[in-house]
Amino acid sequence: MDGTILNYEVKPEEAWKEACRIPAERTGLFETERLLSSIDEIREWYWSDPERLRAGRLNLFEARKTIVRIALEKIGFTNEGIVDEVATIYWHLREGSIRFPQDTEETLREIGNKGIKLGLLTNGAADMQMTKIRKFGLAKYFGVCLIEGEVGCGKPDPKIYETALGKLQVKTEKTWMVGDDLIADIDGAQRVGIFSIWCDYDKNGLPGNSKIKPDSIINSISEILSLL
Repeated sequence: MDGTILNYEVKPEEAWKEACRIPAERTGLFETERLLSSIDEIREWYWSDPERLRAGRLNLFEARKTIVRIALEKIGFTNEGIVDEVATIYWHLREGSIRFPQDTEETLREIGNKGIKLGLLTNGAADMQMTKIRKFGLAKYFGVCLIEGEVGCGKPDPKIYETALGKLQVKTEKTWMVGDDLIADIDGAQRVGIFSIWCDYDKNGLPGNSKIKPDSIINSISEILSLL
């Protein structure tokens, strides 16, 4: 869902920089770039662990507070007020920039009009993801919506793909997975035999060291229609 059919107009790097700049200028305790560099380092460390990744995405706000707290301590400060401030600013900047693009909505509608069954698989907490589904009216486009926090498992766990196949009553060999995350969406689906389409909206191409090879690559969601 996030990054595939819902787009963020504010990139993470931009949001983190602004979230660091405001308290830095307000307090004068540290420089924006110093805290930002520390956060970048701790983010990479935090999300590199599979267990932290799964636990963290089920409570993103607390995970980000943890990252900021450790990053702030790393540059010599212990201040829960600043931790809350940075995490809150980041949250509002990112969540406030979510959009449901018109071409995405039109593509989903056209796919549905062709009689093709659609399922939505998304990682994260049930309340947070359901809020987005309701806000943008996504449920009407999908025969099933599976949220990690409700199902008890998330991408790339084979169980969530198998659950979706069962609920939609479709065969693996006649199913496509469309997503922007190479590990969760593409590798996870390929491991259960699903044809996988990677959304490379920024047109960066596959990372040079990527061992994951999508079955197809699209640069806009509407390109799916030409593949049908």
